[in-house]
Amino acid sequence: MKESTLFKTLQALDKRELKLLDKFIKSGLINSTPKCYDLFVILCQHLSPKSKNITIDKEALFFTIFPEKKKYNSSLSVLMTQLQKQIENYFIWDNLQQNNSLKTLLLQPSRTRFKQQALYQKEVKDQLKRLHHKTKKDQDDFLYSFLLTNELQREKKLQDQEQIELNKLEALDNFYFGNRLKLSYELIQMYPSWTKQKEYIETILAHVEQYQDPLSNPTIFIYQFAIKHLKKENDDHSFEELMALIEQHQGQIEKKELNDIFKLAINYCVYNVYLGKVDYLQHLFSVYQKMVEYNALFIGQYIELSTIKNIVSLSCQLREFDWVDDFTNRYNYYLDPKYSEDVKLYNQGVIHFYKKEFQQAHDCFNTMYPINLVFELNRKFLLLKIFYELDEQIAFEAFTQSFSAFLRKNKVINSTQKKGYLNFIKILRQIQRLSFKKITEEQINRIANKILSAELLSDKKYLNEKLDAFKK
Repeated sequence: MKESTLFKTLQALDKRELKLLDKFIKSGLINSTPKCYDLFVILCQHLSPKSKNITIDKEALFFTIFPEKKKYNSSLSVLMTQLQKQIENYFIWDNLQQNNSLKTLLLQPSRTRFKQQALYQKEVKDQLKRLHHKTKKDQDDFLYSFLLTNELQREKKLQDQEQIELNKLEALDNFYFGNRLKLSYELIQMYPSWTKQKEYIETILAHVEQYQDPLSNPTIFIYQFAIKHLKKENDDHSFEELMALIEQHQGQIEKKELNDIFKLAINYCVYNVYLGKVDYLQHLFSVYQKMVEYNALFIGQYIELSTIKNIVSLSCQLREFDWVDDFTNRYNYYLDPKYSEDVKLYNQGVIHFYKKEFQQAHDCFNTMYPINLVFELNRKFLLLKIFYELDEQIAFEAFTQSFSAFLRKNKVINSTQKKGYLNFIKILRQIQRLSFKKITEEQINRIANKILSAELLSDKKYLNEKLDAFKK
């Protein structure tokens, strides 16, 4: 039952959204099946952390909701489908509350049916004015500008048809070219050697340069710059220019678009770090700092768990402990309540680890509950290093075996990542065993060559540091 789409949908909602959904489903106008609400209330009781490990017996649930039934049948499945549809209706309603442009467009059939075309024209014009005066616009705003302008033309009420056409074309161009340039850059990043799209991308760039005013849509201008200048190579000057453009135009860009543009810069830094250019770790840190400064770190109510994990880890690697302490104190309030306590423990564990406070780090990691696979892999990886640093020989040996078994049995972890971790475990065990025997230069060189020649190996830097300790 807890694996059903319905239950997982409810799990994804926070307390505020569940309260609104409660009112929505309870409404007699919207929900004509009272038992839908009964099912909703029961399922919500199983969303609390206390009910995390309690299974829902489907047959028992059936007779709770349908006490008049004498035999188990498909009525519960039908009711679950009805409740799922009610939740989808709530999502549609909720989106409408936040999107005045879409709401205006959907009024058209009713205004026409009740012969209120003049009122509808006024509503469309008012919404177009609101969009025009928005300081920060995203690509959806340009799309709705096009659709609303198209509505005015369809009504044949404006005198200046030529200006209508120009407004439509401008809005549609902004929407199309903004998204096309963004997707083109993402393709270039993922497939740098792919030449099929090169000619088409060059055509788009030529058109943008000829017809687009950069100041009318800074998003287009920034993606255009990225495609032309940010290649898969170490280019500090272009990167700094990109960051200067973001700083110059961030006040004109909607938060969601700004977040996407910063991700462009993050991906560029990550790729260069992957190529071994460690100075890009500092560049990456500066990107995160700017995202915090411009309040563009996350969209929605909660910060993504992966985002806060990456920021904490990077800050600690660069020994920016004061900054990361301030950051976690500020952003702990934006964590999903379902995971907040465990994420806080994980972050504290990471900070203790990089401060070489290994026992405190161990205590944090051992106290927390699993969050997701990514966090669990990192937690186990750091625990392995902690047992090594604490010289807990029995615990280290036992953990290498349990971690290796976890990696081999897990079918979700990709083979490349799995191989990298397993090779790390194997080599760290060999380094640890050097403590038990007389060390020769040949033994050290043999392990060093394994580290050097391994194609898939996690954290080579850490292994080299541990091996170097035996050379002294």
